[in-house]
Amino acid sequence: MQKLTSFIAVAFIGIAAAGLTTTRAHAAPILDVVGGQLLGARNVSILGSLYDVEFKDGTCADLFDGCDEASDFTFTTVNGAHGAALALLNLIFLDDPLLGLFDADPELTQGCENLGVCVSIIPYAAVGRNRFDARAAFNYYQPLDNRDQGDLVDRRNRESYDSDGDAFRTFALITPANQDPEPEPAAIPEPASLFLFGAGLLGLVSTRRRRNALSTASSV
Repeated sequence: MQKLTSFIAVAFIGIAAAGLTTTRAHAAPILDVVGGQLLGARNVSILGSLYDVEFKDGTCADLFDGCDEASDFTFTTVNGAHGAALALLNLIFLDDPLLGLFDADPELTQGCENLGVCVSIIPYAAVGRNRFDARAAFNYYQPLDNRDQGDLVDRRNRESYDSDGDAFRTFALITPANQDPEPEPAAIPEPASLFLFGAGLLGLVSTRRRRNALSTASSV
């Protein structure tokens, strides 16, 4: 019984260590909701890194430090902005039984006052002050299968475009996250867990052999 107990203990240690070897995954984002209105989110995983998101109305120039050079934007390529748009759709615009129906009711997102659609603009390239190219997350009410993301190049009076007067559109301000409030334990490399498990088994076998040898010697 003692041997069986020892074996189970060693096996448990090895399995537990192996369980910690899974690649660390980012936790779900933390939604910023006030009075039922979705203001943004923290710790949103975008292309493998964590970002904070705010939904705000205004002009590109006011919200993005002039909106006249690449350094004004977090993402500076269409692919980067596209990844951000996908993250908004898949990680933020979701229905939550406690927080709100941010997928089914797009107007719950700050800056959008239209029930049918909310377009969150993510500028990535400047073509002059308050003139920009952008990617956008289109969150539609119905049908949900038509939710999509696409290019958005604002061609209306770019010098004075202000989303304050647009019930369908808001800007998504995306910045690197300050911190991860729920850090996970560092992952143990797979070889280390296998070594631990193997060492335990070898130790058990060695102990058994020594006991057998002593038993044999005492009987002689």
